[in-house]
Amino acid sequence: MSVDRQFMRLFAERYRSGLILVAIASVMLNVLVFAGSAYMLLVYDSVLPSRSVPTLIGLFGMLLLVYAFQTVFEAIRNEALLGIANGVHDDLFEAVHYATVSRPLRAGADKGDGLQFTRDLDSIHTFLAGQGPVALIDLPWVITFILVLFALHWWLGVTALAGVLIMAGIAIVSNRRTQAGSRELANITGRRSAAALSEIRFAESALAMGSTRGAGSVAGAGRPFGSGSAARAAHPALVQAIGIAVHGANLAPPAPVAAAATAAAAAAAAPAASSPAATPAAAPANLWAQAP
Repeated sequence: MSVDRQFMRLFAERYRSGLILVAIASVMLNVLVFAGSAYMLLVYDSVLPSRSVPTLIGLFGMLLLVYAFQTVFEAIRNEALLGIANGVHDDLFEAVHYATVSRPLRAGADKGDGLQFTRDLDSIHTFLAGQGPVALIDLPWVITFILVLFALHWWLGVTALAGVLIMAGIAIVSNRRTQAGSRELANITGRRSAAALSEIRFAESALAMGSTRGAGSVAGAGRPFGSGSAARAAHPALVQAIGIAVHGANLAPPAPVAAAATAAAAAAAAPAASSPAATPAAAPANLWAQAP
């Protein structure tokens, strides 16, 4: 037995009661969909020829009762689907969390933030609790509706069938055109999140190295490690200095890097001396002098 079939069998056994409740509610909802059409047929066949107001009031009251039952069954189905989604999330969360934290140890560092497994689990939860399963469950009833329309008039059936085929074609084309883009968007989001987390993690080190113009804010309106020629010159030195601080390596900086770091620190200290909200001048002029 393949892994997919085994997983589906375990899923059906684990959530059998919820699936049965969803199936029963779906059958009742799709049967009650005919209430509006039956009401209009009875109005045109019985009420208008006889001009009977009590008959119209009685039919309208029955229609409201049917719509009330339809609302109740819809709520039951939504709650059952939400319960299944929460159960799947709770059952898989521990394994997904373990895979998330252990993957860097087995496969190396990820290009993104390493939370793609967790996002996939959240996507499964959102799908199970949303309208995706509802559309799949109601899909077989489309054939029943088309047959009923063909029984009424064959042009009605042809029109409905053409609409179904057009909508199916649009759905297939849109899925193929957006699948690659959605995957790439997820990868870009992960890499962007990882870069933002790295900047937040080393923000204090960057501030101590004099890479900001104002106290508590990165210069350049959100651009990492400041802006301008001084920031561009200081960026390689900052990266290597942060690496030494994190890894504890006793490395001597190359002469060009040390000169760039000294020049960048002097350029950053110049506006700091004249600005009242500047960074405190306690930062050393030569950052590499403090390296272990």
